[in-house]
Amino acid sequence: MYNLKNKPIVAGIIISYQPSIDDLYLSIKNLTKEVDIIILVENGSDKYTQNKIKDIVKDNKIDLLIQDTNQGLGFAQNIGIQHGLKKKAKYFLFLDDDSILTKGSTKQLILELESNPNLGLAACNIIHKDSNKIQKYWIKTKFFYKRISFSEKEEKFQNVNTVISSGSMIPRKVIEQCGLF
Repeated sequence: MYNLKNKPIVAGIIISYQPSIDDLYLSIKNLTKEVDIIILVENGSDKYTQNKIKDIVKDNKIDLLIQDTNQGLGFAQNIGIQHGLKKKAKYFLFLDDDSILTKGSTKQLILELESNPNLGLAACNIIHKDSNKIQKYWIKTKFFYKRISFSEKEEKFQNVNTVISSGSMIPRKVIEQCGLF
């Protein structure tokens, strides 16, 4: 799957809460081609929705972790991380229940992290499907921060102040050094 010396285990962590089942299905289907393990943390949706999710989770590559109540995104992500640590994942890719990756995104994120060992997180360029708008990021210029988005000239940004969690990847070593969310 990856052109790396020792193929790392990549865990894709999807957090769902009252998702569109169709969107979630597409997200899972797309992600199965990109990662080794999918950890789907169902974050306290109603029982009807949870049963619909159980119906679409048929792949043995997917670990479904159903929560009785929604205790927040960070709490759910920590459940996914802890599960991935037990599965020996080296990288953790975070997605929302409606996120769709472009083919090869995971490989690009890993290669970026592998080529820069001081990098603590790598994130994708996000295009919001409802508005078709490109996500903007705060970056530091010489004297201040400004918001910018990707353009044809920009392939990547360094030293971004914040990113959204969906589409971001964190190496295991960073979680071990810094702790959970």
